[in-house]
Amino acid sequence: MKKFKSTVQSFLVFLVAVVATFAVLSLFVSTDEEDGGNSPAQLEEPPVPQDITMVALGDSLTEGVGDLSKRGGYVPVTAELLEDKEMFATVQAVNAGKSGATAADVQEIIQTNKELEDELASADMIVLSVGGNNLVQTLSQTGLNAPKEAFDRPLMDYRKDLTDLLNEVRKRNTEAPLYVFGIYNPYYYYFSEIEPLQQVIDMWNNTTEEVVEENGQSHFISIDHMFNTLDNVVSGEKIEEETEGTAQRAHPYLFQGDYFHPNEDGYRLMADALVEEIEQTWKTEQDTAEEQ
Repeated sequence: MKKFKSTVQSFLVFLVAVVATFAVLSLFVSTDEEDGGNSPAQLEEPPVPQDITMVALGDSLTEGVGDLSKRGGYVPVTAELLEDKEMFATVQAVNAGKSGATAADVQEIIQTNKELEDELASADMIVLSVGGNNLVQTLSQTGLNAPKEAFDRPLMDYRKDLTDLLNEVRKRNTEAPLYVFGIYNPYYYYFSEIEPLQQVIDMWNNTTEEVVEENGQSHFISIDHMFNTLDNVVSGEKIEEETEGTAQRAHPYLFQGDYFHPNEDGYRLMADALVEEIEQTWKTEQDTAEEQ
């Protein structure tokens, strides 16, 4: 009899354990089905892309000279690429480029344009193309083959003007990331033997990069190597050189109206480089701004 009672008790304990186990399992299964089988991490809503304003300042490269579509060069292309990549819901682009503007000219434009000042103050992102006209003015005085020493003072002046310009921008907006394009050598494609000119352009770009790096939340975008690679040299359409009767290839990224400014494909190059830099730096910049 005692043995029978012991057996019954053991069975009841086993039965209770089985029921409890099924109850716990059914709870997990029910929760998993309600969640669609996803973990809490999988259920998190993806961040909603924000609407941003991008203000573009600078010279003819920002204005879009050479863009036969008359849309404004790299500026609208950049906005479209950012939206297509779903980095942002919408990108409102403000193009304040002025053909022929030097660094000092861009600073004056900011100081004398109240509407632009307000747009800068509310900008989420600022883009700048500058330096080319400073160099053109210098070359008009020194010539293409001047010794390096001839550019010491112009480079010092340019450094000061660019520093003043970036400070002017930061007076209006201290938080928006700033992206600054370098310049390219439009003559290298046809006159690569003029090495002093390329050396001066390298010096100019190095100066721009140094000043940009000294400015908080700012990024230098090099484009000279993009416009002047071997692949680019062999990809253009042939054109006739009337003066010598020889055939050369047209630069695939320069406007054939002046062989100086970018064409639509050249501005797409600039936009691609800008978007790549934004993709690499935007989240870091936002995290930094939130910490401040």
